[in-house]
Amino acid sequence: MRDGGRVSLGRFWRLIGSVSVGTKIMGIVLGLVLLLGVGVTVQVRATMAQVLRREMGERGVSIARDLAARSTDLILTNDLFGLQIGQGFYIIFGMQPLAGRHFIIVTHQLFGHGN
Repeated sequence: MRDGGRVSLGRFWRLIGSVSVGTKIMGIVLGLVLLLGVGVTVQVRATMAQVLRREMGERGVSIARDLAARSTDLILTNDLFGLQIGQGFYIIFGMQPLAGRHFIIVTHQLFGHGN
């Protein structure tokens, strides 16, 4: 098996030795460009995924705060018609954090109101 490896290695060096210096330089440059391109692509993809996840979380918090601010008076006056957001769906807010996060539930039926 060791001799087979030497034959293959010898064949490889003969092939490399048979091409011109310009071709060797072009191959090295092309290899480095491809290597750096793949590396940068992987890095940008990872960074973009992280940034987009963070921004999606911030957007969710922003939407929830806006919804909460708009619904404060409706909740305090128990205005179920005002809380209705279309086709029988209602907004219910979690007052206590669940697993460190506040939550909003949109439901089709209000429990205890016979709907």
